Amino acid sequence: KYPRQLNKGKFSFLPECASSFQLFSLVFWKLASRKSLWIPLLSDWIMDENMQSSVTSERPVDEPNYLFKDPVFKLENKTRVGKRGWKNLKMILMSERSPTATVTYNTINAPPSLYPSKHYSDISGLPAKYTDPQTKLYYSGTEEFHTVRSLPSDIISGYLAIRRANNPLG
Repeated sequence: KYPRQLNKGKFSFLPECASSFQLFSLVFWKLASRKSLWIPLLSDWIMDENMQSSVTSERPVDEPNYLFKDPVFKLENKTRVGKRGWKNLKMILMSERSPTATVTYNTINAPPSLYPSKHYSDISGLPAKYTDPQTKLYYSGTEEFHTVRSLPSDIISGYLAIRRANNPLG
């Protein structure tokens, strides 16, 4: 009863084969200023259409025969005997025992970074903004600067050796 009323007059822009969602969205788009007048009519029509579609969906629908499907195919449910756990990288590399010429994760060398390296204080390990020009040690504040200046040369060379920096004192 409702589709005939909807397709006449003001609803002539609605296509005959549109779904209920398409009709509902079209009506809201076209009649946005007067949507309160048409909502009860549309909601009743959508409910009727949904009831009709639920009645028609109870009939069995034959699947189309596709050429690429095997009609005698049956999925077999195979159960696993044991659980398969994850292997770490060392176990995978040892199990493969690949020759040294093959490329593995460990043999790939990355190019040097284009970003400047981060400097950390040799005394506290905090991010260092400053470098002592005499000792070439990194420090992050004034207290560490006084500590760096008071260190003997053998400890300074030890800090530089840990950091693998060139030792300017020796």
